[in-house]
Amino acid sequence: MRVVFLDFDGVLNTREYVRRAGWEPPLGSERDLNILDPVAVELLNGVLEATAASVVISSSWRAAYQEPGLCSLLERRGFRGRVAGVTPQLVGRRRSAEIGQWLVDHAVEAFAIVDDDPDAGAEHPTRFVQTTFEEGLAPAHAEQLVRLLRA
Repeated sequence: MRVVFLDFDGVLNTREYVRRAGWEPPLGSERDLNILDPVAVELLNGVLEATAASVVISSSWRAAYQEPGLCSLLERRGFRGRVAGVTPQLVGRRRSAEIGQWLVDHAVEAFAIVDDDPDAGAEHPTRFVQTTFEEGLAPAHAEQLVRLLRA
């Protein structure tokens, strides 16, 4: 199995996209759908289609939604891939540790991490693609993800 550990904020949206949508915290309402950029979702679809990878959601959105709700939000924005699960929420542990725990619990052939938070890649820096909340997922990031997943 190949997986992409996926963050939402700063990957599937940007500061400007969220601002234009008029979204305000907290997460957990129907308005959240409007801040997932379908263009970024389509770039992600391309990565998954090119590599036969699945998504593991590592986003902080896990605190506001159960896995079925996260899948529904993604699908309603055009996501065509498969969600293989969500990383565990380990109290007091960093996102990189949560990703590490998911990897311990599941056999994977290849993986990549895409996140705007550098901590997400702390334990696996060679498998990490860092985006920014200003740019989000861009074609160059998608190309890097494909390279990592094919390696």
